[in-house]
Amino acid sequence: FHKLYYFETVLDSSATYRLEATAKGNSISAQTGIIARIQPVEPTYSQPLRLVAFGGGYATQTVRWNSAVNGKRYEVSYRFHWDEVRATDTLSRSFDQLIGSVVSDGLGGSEPMQIDLGGESFFQTVANRVGDDPDVTQRIFRGVDLIWAVAGPDLHTYLLLSSPISGIVEDRPTYSNVDNGYGLFSTRRFHVLPKVLDANSVPELVQGQYTGGLLFCVPGSSPPFGCN
Repeated sequence: FHKLYYFETVLDSSATYRLEATAKGNSISAQTGIIARIQPVEPTYSQPLRLVAFGGGYATQTVRWNSAVNGKRYEVSYRFHWDEVRATDTLSRSFDQLIGSVVSDGLGGSEPMQIDLGGESFFQTVANRVGDDPDVTQRIFRGVDLIWAVAGPDLHTYLLLSSPISGIVEDRPTYSNVDNGYGLFSTRRFHVLPKVLDANSVPELVQGQYTGGLLFCVPGSSPPFGCN
């Protein structure tokens, strides 16, 4: 069982935050920096997702960004949004899918980083996660968010030590960065970048081999890919 405390205000990424407490007469302390803003770079920042190559065939979309100060572990996911139309009801739906994780070499920021999103894998995942519901008469595509979940160095170490064990060694060290106590006081930051599909990827969503039977349409697209 883990108890999690968090802040809902904006914290100063240039400051170091220190926790001090007294428990059963013992003085307990810990400190952490704060992760600065994540910086997606071109073409990731402004260009649509290109998951189908010019001339046909699936493409690999390379997601690029520069590391943030105090950021160590970068877990990159996408969130697929759509509306489901059922008779007179329209329901907003979404799912999250992890692309992968990348670990920075240092904590100073501005380190070029990237991860690949495969086009065929993307459409296969959409088909599997959306499913086939005979009551749905139309699915309206609402975009894709790229999501960075960035962990500070102490949280990265904790996650490494908490990962599933492979091999014959079953014991692992207990990790804590709290002086005179036990626990974790670290930093995590999320960044969300809304994206759309490019002109080559829209037909694949609507008529492609994996998602062609799911009744997708894309607002603002020309027939037969647009929504009525």
